[in-house]
Amino acid sequence: MKLIIKSLLCIFTVVLINQCEKGEQKKSSNLKIDWLNCYGGSNYDQFSSIIHTSDGGYLVNGTTESKDGDVTVNNGLDDGWILKLDNQGSIEWEKSFGAEYSDYTTSIIQTSDKGFIALGWTFSSTCDVCDSEGWIFKLDQNGKIELEDSYGGSGKDYFNDILQTDDGGYLVAGSTRSNDGDVTGNHGYMNGWIIKMNENREIEWQKCYGGSDLDYFHTIFKTADGGYIVGGNASSTDGDITGNHGGGDIWIVKLDEAGSIEWQKCYGGSGIEYFGSLIQTDDGGYAVAGESFSNDGDVSGNHGQDDYWIIKLDEHGNIEWQKCYGGSDYDGADCIIQTSDGGYMIVGGTLSIDGDVTDIHGDQDGWIIKLDNNGKLEWQECVGGTSWDRLVSLKQVEYNKYVVGGRTKSDNGDISGNHGEVDFLIMTITLSDE
Repeated sequence: MKLIIKSLLCIFTVVLINQCEKGEQKKSSNLKIDWLNCYGGSNYDQFSSIIHTSDGGYLVNGTTESKDGDVTVNNGLDDGWILKLDNQGSIEWEKSFGAEYSDYTTSIIQTSDKGFIALGWTFSSTCDVCDSEGWIFKLDQNGKIELEDSYGGSGKDYFNDILQTDDGGYLVAGSTRSNDGDVTGNHGYMNGWIIKMNENREIEWQKCYGGSDLDYFHTIFKTADGGYIVGGNASSTDGDITGNHGGGDIWIVKLDEAGSIEWQKCYGGSGIEYFGSLIQTDDGGYAVAGESFSNDGDVSGNHGQDDYWIIKLDEHGNIEWQKCYGGSDYDGADCIIQTSDGGYMIVGGTLSIDGDVTDIHGDQDGWIIKLDNNGKLEWQECVGGTSWDRLVSLKQVEYNKYVVGGRTKSDNGDISGNHGEVDFLIMTITLSDE
């Protein structure tokens, strides 16, 4: 159970890549941290995602076990925790959501009415669940809860990502172990699960994707052709899944507007790969970030243990190039974006002190790398302190300005103001043109 939750929260991620530039250690001399803040209390606070809001500030979500520090209320074991920040990182409001048991938020979006939709999963009995259910709730601009729903069956059900559709409804991606209640068509143990809801969050259609083993979805977005693409992990070798390399693969599924599979592909080797992030690129293809323990199959150039693995795909999911980045210890990527020069920036975490990695502060650092459009490493930067740090989310907010979210246990080095245990870590960075 802990392994499943760890995977679904994407604490670990994997990236597949071809021909790493060995011995090429490049340090960024043009990255400036504008501000960096820790948010949380004396217990464990786990960051999930951040968005740039229409007023120029930020909305941050995750899960908290704390009931002190920045956290004013805790309703149970774990609560979904959402903070509204201004553009300098000051808290405008923060609220906890949940009941007596464990409740998690994984993603949040701003809706067309300038409110917010958050989602995740809940174990709380007040949501009438016998196990975890997918959980979604609507907030107004001030964080007041307007509507709340849970979805699923008698097994474990999880929501990981959401988008608002052109008709005002929603498309939700997650996973399910149910085959009753709101769920039909499960192929086996755990399947990727997509639900299309109308604007009132009533189910219009739902579909399960996968095989007889452990398969799940983490990310969904609308593609330029009006369909959708979904990213996650697959362990199955049957059902909807073909081409699995062994262990667990990164799994990308292209859907049409009605949710029918147009193509699906597994990427990996004989080791284990973890999905981190997926984007559509300017040329109509895709870029994938994650981590890989393999050095065969689709993967070459692994430095040792897990590496950042970045895959560039064409519009049909065929690999154009793949590369590994890291050192001889653990390196895992969580988020990739395409930059204005056509290259890529990726964030995650590293334990390495060699290979592509320099100037680590101690234990695990957050690690930022910049690639050109062919995957050549241009520069890299470690961010953190002497304890455990990881960067999870990256978004561009202005020209050469980015907001980064993650998790930290440090209170030295680049990090100050930790409240105890693990805190949310939010910072903005600026890259100079020099």
